[in-house]
Amino acid sequence: MYRIEIPQSARNAVGLQRTSHNTMITAKVRSIYSLDVEGPLSSYVPMDTERFSLLVRVMVGLHQSEGGEESFEMTVCTPSWLSDECERNGWVSGEHKIVVSAYRWPVIEAAIKKLVEQHSGDSWREVASRVSQVGHWEFADYRESI
Repeated sequence: MYRIEIPQSARNAVGLQRTSHNTMITAKVRSIYSLDVEGPLSSYVPMDTERFSLLVRVMVGLHQSEGGEESFEMTVCTPSWLSDECERNGWVSGEHKIVVSAYRWPVIEAAIKKLVEQHSGDSWREVASRVSQVGHWEFADYRESI
């Protein structure tokens, strides 16, 4: 059996350590982008603003720290796109999706920030676990010992 040790400096960078008594740490959105879009999402316009799907990556850290962030991915889509997918496949998984009426970047950005930044906890792992209900966490299946 192998055990992976995470250096204390790395644990501190992303808040893996527990906080002092009665101190909650909270999630903070650092950036939002898509690997499918060149440039900022604020400049992006899909071919059909009321029928689209876009995978976005949200980099999340802590309000209490400037260092460290991890990625969470979610799909932003419209009801029309969901309907098309249901017609095509017979079903759609609802996990890690944010449904909006149309592509309006300020609305999408505000929704993502509200959904992510409402989460807090005693440790980064606790916060990240809660945020992972909104988006797929890059370390969701990570185990410290193998």
